[in-house]
Order: sequence, then structure tokens, then C-alpha cells
Amino acid sequence: MNAHRGTGKRVGGLLLALVGALLLSGTARAQNVAPVISGTPPTTATPGQLYSFKPTAWDANRDRLTFSASGVPQWARFDRGTGTLSGTPSARYAGRSYAVQISVTDGKLWAMLPKFTITDTLPAPASLIEPSKLPFRAFTVTPPLPFS
Repeated sequence: MNAHRGTGKRVGGLLLALVGALLLSGTARAQNVAPVISGTPPTTATPGQLYSFKPTAWDANRDRLTFSASGVPQWARFDRGTGTLSGTPSARYAGRSYAVQISVTDGKLWAMLPKFTITDTLPAPASLIEPSKLPFRAFTVTPPLPFS
């Protein structure tokens, strides 16, 4: 019986050491958390005027973030380092719409903005000038002189 008394203390001590090693080795490291992205993009683009949108993104683990986008209009550029979508549409794109999706990754997990639509507006019609507003010049027309 005396031989079994010390065995319980040794097993308990070994178990405690094993649990402590497991806690310190694996679970003490922070779990990777998905990045967060937010922002409200403009939904219209006007020919001849700059369109620009930059989402806000961060990562709790301070991992380096990389952005990506789909559905980017032909007249726009997308910066993968900042997430900025910008460009100036010309009148030839007036009336077209683009379904755009912007996402961000920390290399392991992804987050994305809800899909949004950018519509190129039609250019404003040229203003008409009323004839009464035109400067008036009086002139006379003389018949051609006969040449001999």
C-alpha cells in the first residue's frame, strides 16, 4: 500500500505539467481574425468628373491587407494596396451600369463590401440660348454693283 501512495502525486504532477505546456504552447497565440471593411460608395458617375471611392479596412491582428475588386468600369482604376476605385468616365459610357464588388484579405481570411452598382449618368443637355438674348447687330445689304 505504501508503494501506491506516491504514484498519485506523480501522476497528478505530470498531468498538471502537461496541461500547462499545452496552454502555453498552442492556445496562448492569438487566433487569426478576419479583416473588416466598410464604406458607402457613390452610385453615380458623371462624364468628365472624377469618381473616387476608398473603403475603410483594418485587421485586428495587424496583418497586411490586400484588396481586390470585380466589375470595375473600363474608365476606372483599382488600387490593390489601398482599395481605391477612381477614374473619370467620358460621355461614351453614359447610361451604362457596373456591378462592383470590393473585398479585402489578410492572406488567410476575407471580408467584402455588399455589391454596389455604379451608373454613368447622361450628360446634361447643352443649354439653349434664346434668340432675344443674342447680341444684335444691325447691318444693311446692298445690291451688287454692276460692273462694266
